[in-house]
Amino acid sequence: MSESLRIFTFLFIENELLILKYLDIVAEISPLSRFGNIKYGLGVISLMLLSLFRTEHLVAQVSESSSTEVSTTQLWLDFFPHFFIKEGWIYDGDIGFRTRVDDDTWKRYYFRPGVRYLLSDRVELRGGLGVFYDDNKIQTNTFEFSPYQGIHARWPVLGRLRFIHYVRFEERSVWEQSVDDGYTFELRFRYQLSAKYLFCQPCGDEYWYAQARGEAFHPVISEVDEVYRNRTRLTVGAGYQQSRKWTFEINYNWQRSKTGPNDSFDVADHIIRLQVRRRLYGLESKE
Repeated sequence: MSESLRIFTFLFIENELLILKYLDIVAEISPLSRFGNIKYGLGVISLMLLSLFRTEHLVAQVSESSSTEVSTTQLWLDFFPHFFIKEGWIYDGDIGFRTRVDDDTWKRYYFRPGVRYLLSDRVELRGGLGVFYDDNKIQTNTFEFSPYQGIHARWPVLGRLRFIHYVRFEERSVWEQSVDDGYTFELRFRYQLSAKYLFCQPCGDEYWYAQARGEAFHPVISEVDEVYRNRTRLTVGAGYQQSRKWTFEINYNWQRSKTGPNDSFDVADHIIRLQVRRRLYGLESKE
């Protein structure tokens, strides 16, 4: 982590109470206060940001003592079409593009069709298939075929604020091009905890929201030697649902990765992620 970012993070953490008090005063006098209770929304957003910087600060301190750190800057673009299949069943896939923009060494193209089965208003089963192609300028190009299964639950729901848990397993089959015996396999476990705050109560078809997520990755069985192997990911962002058909999101992701055959150095990825969601055939959103 750069010295300027370290100083900024330190000041941000040490002055946490002062920042929250400032946001409290701004919310009281802001002309936007007529749009719902923005005071609590700003408080939630600030706590999300504080948690992100606090975690990065602590993780960086630990990692720097044992390895060499590098950083990357990435751009992720995603499109999520959703549509109703039949009672209780929803198609929930996505298609996207990812790239490293600071040196343009790789690009990733993917298509991930999936389905959701609603067990209740708050709990659903999810499954699907991820298809990924990595175009690398330095490493060997790879093709990945990854079925996944998981359970998604919204609990607890506290008025405007709701928490979301998502647990899943991925069976990753990866082929390296131009490599003899280039097939490898990994069984990976992922757990994601999200917090979402709605700037409305109750909400109509159009509203804004803020969100934060933390996700951990754990290889149960791993033979995959990939360029970046995710360990943790933190996200803060905001979204705008224009109607029941269209939703737009912008997120900042920070993730800690390892790279090299012996996990020889740490990678801190800084990612801007833009997402567009399209609901078809009158699909009702329960999120």
